[in-house]
Amino acid sequence: MGCRATAIALAGFAAAVIVAAATVPAVLAAEDDGLAWPGSCDSLLSAYRTEAAARVSARGVTGLFDTSGGRALFAASPAGGRRISREPGIEGADISSTVVTNGAESSPVAGTDFSDTNVQVEGVAEPDIVKTDGKRVFVLRSRTLSVIKVSEGGETGTVSGSVAIDGHSPTEMFLDGDGDQLLLLGNTYGSGLWPIEGEHPTRSVSNLRRFPGRSITVLTLVDVSDWASPRVVATFRADGRYVAARRVGGTVRLVLSSRATGRVRWVYPGWREPRTDTLEGTAPAGPGLTAEAAATENKRRIEATTLDDWVPSYRVTTPTGESASAYLVNCDSVFRPFRFGGFSSLSVLTFDLRKGEGRAKDNALGRLTPVGGVAVQADGRTVYATETSLYVATTDYQFDVVGSRADSGGSAPGAGEATDSSVAPPVSRTFVTRVHQFDLTSTAATYTGSGAVPGSVLNQFSFHAYKGTLFVATTEGSPWGAARDTSFSTVSALQPTDSGSLSVVGSVSDLGVGERIFAVRYVADTAYVVTFRRTDPLYVISLADPTAPARVGELKIPGFSSYLHPLGPGRLLGVGQNATAEGVATAAQVTLFSVEDPANPRKLASWTDTPTSNGDSDGGRRRGTSSSTVGWDHRAFLYWAPSSTAVLPLSGYGVRRFTGALVLTVGNDSLTEAGRLSHPDGSAVVRNWVIGKDHLWSLSRSTVVVNALDGLAQEGQLDLPSSRDGGNTKPIWKTLPVAEAAA
Repeated sequence: MGCRATAIALAGFAAAVIVAAATVPAVLAAEDDGLAWPGSCDSLLSAYRTEAAARVSARGVTGLFDTSGGRALFAASPAGGRRISREPGIEGADISSTVVTNGAESSPVAGTDFSDTNVQVEGVAEPDIVKTDGKRVFVLRSRTLSVIKVSEGGETGTVSGSVAIDGHSPTEMFLDGDGDQLLLLGNTYGSGLWPIEGEHPTRSVSNLRRFPGRSITVLTLVDVSDWASPRVVATFRADGRYVAARRVGGTVRLVLSSRATGRVRWVYPGWREPRTDTLEGTAPAGPGLTAEAAATENKRRIEATTLDDWVPSYRVTTPTGESASAYLVNCDSVFRPFRFGGFSSLSVLTFDLRKGEGRAKDNALGRLTPVGGVAVQADGRTVYATETSLYVATTDYQFDVVGSRADSGGSAPGAGEATDSSVAPPVSRTFVTRVHQFDLTSTAATYTGSGAVPGSVLNQFSFHAYKGTLFVATTEGSPWGAARDTSFSTVSALQPTDSGSLSVVGSVSDLGVGERIFAVRYVADTAYVVTFRRTDPLYVISLADPTAPARVGELKIPGFSSYLHPLGPGRLLGVGQNATAEGVATAAQVTLFSVEDPANPRKLASWTDTPTSNGDSDGGRRRGTSSSTVGWDHRAFLYWAPSSTAVLPLSGYGVRRFTGALVLTVGNDSLTEAGRLSHPDGSAVVRNWVIGKDHLWSLSRSTVVVNALDGLAQEGQLDLPSSRDGGNTKPIWKTLPVAEAAA
């Protein structure tokens, strides 16, 4: 089988990054390695200034800094980025992994008594809007966190308490394994911290600025040990966009991408220095700057920048007034490429949520203060993690028109620079996915190396780590427009080299020529890849020999799967949509595949929605469509193995309109619709979970409904409190009429 493209040479190296005591690996001394260890704050600042000065024009550097200013946000950090504001005793607090149980009674078991969040890798928790320990259900909607006490074995429940989060709306959360605390995560824009008076005398308030539109990552630690009174005990704010987070035990790894944080005001041709000696206060004076003079002035302003203008910071506060602040990562833990890759930094921070248990368990500030951090001067969009490694990837989009986005450090045209409006917009042709690996076997994440593969990835399911090899599924060439006629997909195998970089050792290509990847799932040494344009080829790829991955089986059926879920040996469930012969998606579809024989994958059964006119002919017109959010959010999918039940949100628009959830019974070779459930207000169902083995709970915009898993009889409804009423309402459980199950 031919390979259409040669794997791209990889840039990377090995490095052990330990914040407390960093040692420079020998491989970093070579100038031909991909990244450099700055070694000191002075060299890091010098590198930033050098790269900016090389790209400065008469109008500054495009996309670098913000010139408008704003309210105060972050506190300063001294050289080296050490913490400068903390209460005594935090540094010496114990770090423990002890699990605290709720009393002597036996606790419900995930997978047996209740369902947990659907995750990619077993043992690696992912944040979600619903979490439960079988006794309580935690629901995050908008700015309100509600605690529901489960009663009567899961048949009923009551809101025991709630709390409204001030200032921002978290998007997801973790429940710590000890069940006593929740970590809420999310982004906000334009909200920040005012400095505490007298805390940072070396930096004026006028320099502590946040910029309009700048992303700020916010973590909120909530104590839920008192079911009736959940309370915020600490808040973490950091400069940067929240990318993702993963939890293993009590350790959380936070990934965020940050831009340069400074406030440099660029000048431009024609700019004049304002005067302040007039009666009116200010007035322009003197002739405007020439293009050459403006470029010189902008370069001078770059040389005047300090580390605070480049390195992102964080700040932790508690309701009692305690605080801690620092750079996100110390200077000796920031890696930069020898080949310029932009001014953004990708940081991985480590939090120990169980820090301070025992003699200092009330130390919330310590639990939300990072215990380690490492950064790479790069961007990141997609996160994949196992229990021992974390990978962050981003796709570079390159174009075949000179002067386009391929030059990530390009600047705006200066005075006298002509632009040709007749040049056609660039057409995307080439994509490169860069992957950065971090080791998680120590307390703090450590950077180990980087690599690259041709093409663009779909999502986190494009990655798979197995027996020392990282597999990556990509679509090469443009996946859209006319150029997609030449697109194809590849599964590449990467292994660490002696120097630590991730190098391609093998690949299988030419998958779905003229199509793009719609779904990927790996099971041990096998990859299942779905591509689509008009039909749905399901490819079975053997990964047994990483140096020679091989396509061993293929199945073509109408429509496509956008999510694949392993059900056990030899069975795979696909959730996606049916499609016309022209490739137009029509209705939601669920397919059961047999993959017992890798060379002969088979479709055993399928369920297809009918949003059109009850089976009547539509005269060739598309009269309805339906889909499930599972296609782009795997956490919306529920498979309850004890009863072989699959549940997924479903929205159909057409003659047969429906918004709710679909319940399927999965047999060894069959799929049967057991029924559907909807909420009284008609809003979309976003999550489903099982409590007490036999009760199916579902969440919509502001309502929780419980149905019996067997027969789907409605057992109750709970209206959740909202931030509008302060999060204090405790709704009464309502009895609902019995729902009609599918015949």
